[in-house]
Amino acid sequence: MLVGNVHAYITTDQSRLNEVSDPTGPDNHRHLLGMAQEADLIVIGYGTPKIKALRPAGLAVAQMLINHGHRLYVLRLSKHGIPEHPLYLPASMVPILWTPPMTDCTLA
Repeated sequence: MLVGNVHAYITTDQSRLNEVSDPTGPDNHRHLLGMAQEADLIVIGYGTPKIKALRPAGLAVAQMLINHGHRLYVLRLSKHGIPEHPLYLPASMVPILWTPPMTDCTLA
C-alpha cells in the first residue's frame, strides 16, 4: 500500500500548514503521479480542511490524476460530495468508483 498526501508538508495540526509558504511542495504532484502509476487501485480521501485556502488542493490532485488516465475510488462521500478522509471511516468500507465534480463545493 502506498499512501500519499495532497500536501507534502505533514502535520497533525492543520493550522501549521499556514506556517509554510508552500505546503504542497514543488515535487509533490510528480510523486503522487508516480505512486498512481504503481497502484492497482487509487482510493482518494482528501476530506475538507479547516483552512479554506487549502480546500481546492484535494480536487486539483483528483483532476490531475484523472487527466493522466487514472480511475479514482472513494470510501465514502460527505454530504457535500467530498471524499472523506479514511482516518475517520470504519475499516469495513469498500471502495466505490468516483468521478469528481467539475468544481469543488468546499470553496464556499
